[in-house]
Amino acid sequence: MIDIETLKNQAIRSGCWLPPGFADVPASELDYNGIGPEYWQPWMRKILTFLLKFMQEAAMIHDYEFSLGGSYWKFTVANIRLLLNGLKAAKKAKRPTAYFCAVAAAVLCQIFGGKAWKGTKK
Repeated sequence: MIDIETLKNQAIRSGCWLPPGFADVPASELDYNGIGPEYWQPWMRKILTFLLKFMQEAAMIHDYEFSLGGSYWKFTVANIRLLLNGLKAAKKAKRPTAYFCAVAAAVLCQIFGGKAWKGTKK
């Protein structure tokens, strides 16, 4: 079970780059169910979340930003923020492969996430 309140507080304390308003949103309003696309089966997201545990704060921030929707520019900024926060988490994880995973996550979101972004209702 993912404790969203703890993740949010860790993201704030660790100095993640936060989108405007993120710190003021109650944890109960953050929609985060692990790392991976919404259309994946829950078991697939659980596996990816386990493998990329070091990136959970970055992914939660990205999911929040994703839920806001907006222009293609905002979509790109969300993915850049995912990259920067992921690289920061990779440095803290002290695993060389973590850097690759952070870059891959941001690039894959930028390449394949546009259709889902356009479907965001907010």
